[in-house]
Amino acid sequence: MALERPQDAVVVEAETGRGWAAGELMRESGALAEAIAGWRPEFASVTQVIEGKALTQSSIEATARRGLGPTAGQRVAFCIPNSAAWVCAFLALQRLGIGAVPLDPSLPMDGGARLAAAQLAGAEWLMEIQPGAQSMAAPVLVRTSVISRKRLQTRRMRPVVVKLTSGSTGKPRQIPCTAGNMLADGSNIISTMGIRRDDVNIAVIPLGHSYGLGNLIMPLLMKGTRLVVAREFVPRQIAQWIAAYGVTVLPAVPAIFRALAGLPETRLAPPLRLAISAGAPLSPAIAAGFREAHGVAVHNFYGSSESGGICYDKTGDAPLVQGVAGTPLNGVRVSLSPAGRVVVESHAVALGRRRLSTARVQADAEVSGREHVASPATPRPTGNEEPEGPPRRYTLPDLGAWTEVGELRILGRSTAVANVGGKKVHPAEVERVLRGLEGVGDCWVGVVGRRSAGDDSADPGSSASDTSASDTRLAAAVETVLTRAELERRLGELLPEWKCPKAWLLREQLPRTTRGKLDTAAISRELGAEAGPGGQSAQL
Repeated sequence: MALERPQDAVVVEAETGRGWAAGELMRESGALAEAIAGWRPEFASVTQVIEGKALTQSSIEATARRGLGPTAGQRVAFCIPNSAAWVCAFLALQRLGIGAVPLDPSLPMDGGARLAAAQLAGAEWLMEIQPGAQSMAAPVLVRTSVISRKRLQTRRMRPVVVKLTSGSTGKPRQIPCTAGNMLADGSNIISTMGIRRDDVNIAVIPLGHSYGLGNLIMPLLMKGTRLVVAREFVPRQIAQWIAAYGVTVLPAVPAIFRALAGLPETRLAPPLRLAISAGAPLSPAIAAGFREAHGVAVHNFYGSSESGGICYDKTGDAPLVQGVAGTPLNGVRVSLSPAGRVVVESHAVALGRRRLSTARVQADAEVSGREHVASPATPRPTGNEEPEGPPRRYTLPDLGAWTEVGELRILGRSTAVANVGGKKVHPAEVERVLRGLEGVGDCWVGVVGRRSAGDDSADPGSSASDTSASDTRLAAAVETVLTRAELERRLGELLPEWKCPKAWLLREQLPRTTRGKLDTAAISRELGAEAGPGGQSAQL
């Protein structure tokens, strides 16, 4: 169904063509805010929502019994797929001064997974908008077991969004973000990437992930950049929607770019001017394949949930060199710790991270030998949401190095080091060489459980954390159609034998999270290897 006046719509649902003008979104979100504020808890029970029963709230009065529902300073989790309803829910919670906790839309409705995720994020409430409801202003709210605690009540420091990390290496954790954090991240991204008001973004990544919030929601709210939202899709539909809706900006993950590059007899429509890849490392083969198929360069974007955007490749050439992430975003300072870990400093770094004095920052930069600051710096957010004091600082688990032209190159994770016959091997080094082999799409290298001295058989179920006490071995998971023998032969031409993995998991497609990252927790369980504190290199 085509839009009658697409120029009036700021949010378009891709599958139906239904467009939502700004005024309509504000009316719907306002009605939803009133329904949330006037919620009467006797209408629902935890059991009913977990069982997935359809519930509606009848004849609710927005002013009745206020205080029984969520109040300012509390957190409300919601699990809604990409849609105008998601945008309305987010806006409604902001109107009420309530922290929004967007959950992964792939979470099953049955079994309590959503409730458990809400509790993990410290949310006092879980909100569902029932499929088929006549109005979005008919939510179902469920009280979680989280006990309301005294939170930061000042508007300036109160979290407006609580991000959940992917949990690809274990248990997810919550990242509370203030309005200042979100505005700074949005401003850094918009100014660095050149996202304009007349652009059209397409949401094929979840809106509630850090990547989606920074690249899709913040441009919508700060610039009025139009947004086409898609719940589910196959690659050919993305190509069709780009043409139908005049999409100019495509933020996606490497798996999507790989699928689009392989579409037969398809070339993406000319309106598309900017393709952005984040969420997982982008291999040179995928970047080159997409550019050859569609004539559009893919720009690397590097960041984390804790810090927001960090580096961006403005030229589109960085993905053609393995591991190069680009230069720091406007308003972001990047340096390397004495151990070689990536350190990011900006007003987008999330609530709870410590602040350092300028003298300490300069001292650390001298020790690391180099630091880079984007110039010109993005103006800081103004008004009540402006962060107080100096920017916050966060040290990532990723190891980095600077190229000769000042771009950050990600070397891998700062994980456990394998002890092979008394020699130390960093998994990141082996990963870097593996990714450079022709026929390898992506890979992960970890440490296999320790073995006793003189024992040639590795125990894949034992711990590998104490590498100094005994020998360990490397395990590798590789996306490839090559055989183990062929991989070992090629790797042996580039590395000494003792640095080569002894355990292998070879698949055409390795398990991934909904964010497009390698699911290193699942991979390490299958290999009996140690995922390490960083898992896959941090990507938004």
